[in-house]
Amino acid sequence: MKHKLPDRKEHHARQAWRALAYATTLGWVLALPIFGGTLLGYWLDHRLHTGMTMTLGLMALGVFIGFYNLYNIMQREADADRTPSGLDEEEVEETKRRL
Repeated sequence: MKHKLPDRKEHHARQAWRALAYATTLGWVLALPIFGGTLLGYWLDHRLHTGMTMTLGLMALGVFIGFYNLYNIMQREADADRTPSGLDEEEVEETKRRL
């Protein structure tokens, strides 16, 4: 028995959930490393009496990590959009095996 590919309605529902997950993730992957680095740097500066050296250094590291995470997520989404059916690679392979 042949299995059908997901119909348009299922595909659009999956895209909507993916967009919602994507939107909520973006803020966290960008803000959390920046905030965490700044907070840790502030705490270290007060413990080690180093002025603002650690705060600025770890904040810059947090910015780098945040944008690196953002880049990776965007690359993953771009790769997912490249599949012709909108399915991820595992789903495409599973569908091919079923046919």
